[in-house]
Amino acid sequence: MDNFYYKEKEIKVLKTSYMELKSRLSELNAEFISEEIQINYVLENPEKTFPSGDYLRIRQINPQINGGRIELTYKEKTESKQLRESNELTVEINDLNSGLELLRKLGFQIKAKAEKHRISFSLMGSRLDFDTWKEMDYPEPYLEIEVSEDLQIQKIVKLLGIEEKEISLLSIEELKEQKKKA
Repeated sequence: MDNFYYKEKEIKVLKTSYMELKSRLSELNAEFISEEIQINYVLENPEKTFPSGDYLRIRQINPQINGGRIELTYKEKTESKQLRESNELTVEINDLNSGLELLRKLGFQIKAKAEKHRISFSLMGSRLDFDTWKEMDYPEPYLEIEVSEDLQIQKIVKLLGIEEKEISLLSIEELKEQKKKA
């Protein structure tokens, strides 16, 4: 398998005690990975419908540093009852405007643009991302836990004291829709 294609397995933790989770990670000696700003562009093509849950995204990481790193990703949702799973195909592009223009020429347009602040840690071989979106994009911070093995999620959830009712398998787009309806 190529390094730009992988299976993503994750959950979101929608917990009001965001600082408590960060504190618990510190107690468990989680390794700090990075802190970054990300701008996500979700793209759609009115003439091409993706299967339900699939989408195309350009992500600009740390745009404040020489334009940042830019990734084009196709996320293909797969079925799972316990985790949000998707196959991801990602390529790096070197210029945001050129990438967007190429996609425009292919009939794609920006469906949504959103910015978030992400702080990432590693614990037990898994990645934990604290995401805080701009208020207008998504009003509440959450923790995203990404694992390589399904059973790993249960161990981390238990270690962090996360209750089942706090776990979501929804994408950010699905969470936004849910908030609109509430």
